[in-house]
Amino acid sequence: MRKRFLVLLLVFVLILPYPAMAAVEKNETVYGLLTNDGTVKEVRVVNWAYGTPDGETWTDYGSYREVDNSSSDIKPRAAGNHLSWPSKAFKEKGLFYQGLTDKELPFKVVIDYTLNGKPIKPEQLAGKDGKLKIDIHLENLTKERCGFLYQ
Repeated sequence: MRKRFLVLLLVFVLILPYPAMAAVEKNETVYGLLTNDGTVKEVRVVNWAYGTPDGETWTDYGSYREVDNSSSDIKPRAAGNHLSWPSKAFKEKGLFYQGLTDKELPFKVVIDYTLNGKPIKPEQLAGKDGKLKIDIHLENLTKERCGFLYQ
């Protein structure tokens, strides 16, 4: 009887879901603001950190020129390539913040324009009529093979 109870207990422990340990998870989205020819004007990283930090602070690694907390007025302590946020910065739905970075995008973008089959500079398009074709060329600057998804 005792063995049967231990086996059942072990099965329940392994099968039934259990609450996760309190930790912080993070979603990060990188936006590149481009000029009309594809040159990078600025790179902005938007973060959503959620969960419960272990301890008084939570540290995120990243190199930012500017950081803006979108959730509250609480500011992080920046040191080198990381930010330390006080635990109280985490609201019910998490901590939303964004920052400008000097890191390069992992791809190069070149945008070409043709009007009526002839190349044209984007500055010359205002007030023109005709068939416009815009070609966007992407060059992978990493050595990784990856697909590119856009919608």
